This record gives sequence, C-alpha cells and structure tokens, in this order.
Amino acid sequence: MIALERDVKSQCRRAGTEFAVTVRVQQFSDEYAAAVVELVHGILRDEFSFSGASAEQTDLSDIRQHYGHGASNFWIAVDESRLVGTTGFVDLGSRQCLLRKMFVRADWRGRGVARLLLDKATNWATEHGFAELYLGTNSKFHAAQRFYTKHGFAPVSPESLPDAVPRLNLRDRFYFRSL
Repeated sequence: MIALERDVKSQCRRAGTEFAVTVRVQQFSDEYAAAVVELVHGILRDEFSFSGASAEQTDLSDIRQHYGHGASNFWIAVDESRLVGTTGFVDLGSRQCLLRKMFVRADWRGRGVARLLLDKATNWATEHGFAELYLGTNSKFHAAQRFYTKHGFAPVSPESLPDAVPRLNLRDRFYFRSL
C-alpha cells in the first residue's frame, strides 16, 4: 500500500453558523485499528441495532491483511488525532472494485467527510485503471443510499454483482458506478 495523505479544508454550515473544519484523509495505520473497530461496530450496534453484525466484519480483525492485496486499500478520516470516518477499497480483479466500510461518526455527518472518503477511493480507482465500482449497503441506511445515488451510483440486483463480491447478510442493497 502506498502512503498517501491529504489535508482538506471544507466550509461547513450547522445551525446557520459557518465554520472551517480540517479533516485529513490518510491511509490506515495500525494505531487506529481499535478506533476503526469501535466506530464501525458502534454505528452498527447503537444506531441500527445490528448487535450480531460484528461477526460479519471479519475484515476489521486484520485490516492490513484484508486490504493489502493488489490495489486494495483502506483510508481513515482524522480530525487532529480523532478518527471520524473510514472507507475500504477492494481490488476484485478484471478492472472491478468494491467500496467497503464507508462509515462516518454521527457528529461529523453533513460536514463533507463521506465525500472526501468517496473522492479518495474513486480517485484511487481511476489512477489504478479500474472501470467498475460496486458497493453494498443495508436498507436501513437511508442516508447512505441517498448519498450514493447523489454521487452517481445506480442500484443493481444482487444477481448482477461480480462473483468476487462477498455476500454478507448485512448487505441487502447494491450499487454500481462506472469510472
């Protein structure tokens, strides 16, 4: 994995007040491993009542192993030293890739963090010659579905997914975007 880091300032509007936020999107490092697990499991458990979902998140037990082959990668969004978001990118082969683990802390949503993470992944995909980007989400994640549609993803049936896309019980909505 190539170490990439980017500082981004985005103007945010909350309750009529505009303020600047600096979020750094960087490649995953082991010092954030526990924070990544807590963020993902916490959102699934506390916001969506998926208490058993951690069993399906085996990729988080060794992020470097699961996101370390081919052009696969994993990025985190950090404010100072606090983890505020994650996303994973899986090289499926045949110029196809999979976006995974797009999670943003509740108190950081609406501030452009998800867009920064998505931009990082799509730029990475384009730079590495991918043509097709897939993702899976859950029907309970209404905001995520709106976000993906707004950013050029179209719903697809599970039957149209590449064979290399893992089938997990948690994911019941799938999306596709040409790159």
